[in-house]
Amino acid sequence: CLVPNLEYEHKWYGYQALPIIVSVILGLYIVLHFLFKRFFLCQKKKRLTCSHASPIVGLQLILMYYLYMMLARRILYIFNCVDTDPSDGYQYTEFTSIECEGGMCRCWVEGGVQMRLVYFAIPAIFLYIIGFPAYIFYIVKTFKNEIKEDQLLRAQDLGDTVAENPFAYHVRVRYHRIYYHFKPSKTYWFLYVIFRKFWIVMVGVILREQPGFQLSLTQLVLFCKH
Repeated sequence: CLVPNLEYEHKWYGYQALPIIVSVILGLYIVLHFLFKRFFLCQKKKRLTCSHASPIVGLQLILMYYLYMMLARRILYIFNCVDTDPSDGYQYTEFTSIECEGGMCRCWVEGGVQMRLVYFAIPAIFLYIIGFPAYIFYIVKTFKNEIKEDQLLRAQDLGDTVAENPFAYHVRVRYHRIYYHFKPSKTYWFLYVIFRKFWIVMVGVILREQPGFQLSLTQLVLFCKH
């Protein structure tokens, strides 16, 4: 609303760059805080100089979790092409752009808005839609035992210090946001939540013109995950 004539293509780039920009800012904060502790506070132990990094990693994970549906929807919109009624022999995107004739953008036209976005949407699929769940799977697989141990301690209101939680305290500080809602035997459940988000986005994009069928499939997705 602040910039009504902002081109859709530029807005799309901004959406996709948001996690990268935030990650860079958080990374700079980690580095600057480390330098401050190291040279101004004269702290030399790694446990002290890097103590602020783990919460930042956890913050980045939860931020990506909340951005996942928006990013996936924007990426998949680029590939969602529909025919006109009656058809003129071309397919058009769901989004509109002031750069396209009449605001309607033809799909798969070399040099067109949709094709320019496709070249960025394909790597974005691997970076966000596939990459984020893969990263969560790596965390859950790698720290499976530590996560279960931390959850058992949490159930007894323990583990908030290194003395109480010597083997899994670092996992709690860094990754607790992806498992603390679930039982110790369900450490992987966060992945189910992400996959549910993905399928809700898929249903919303593919069946955008059929709200009744869209609602039915969305409810099916929600119930299948319980």
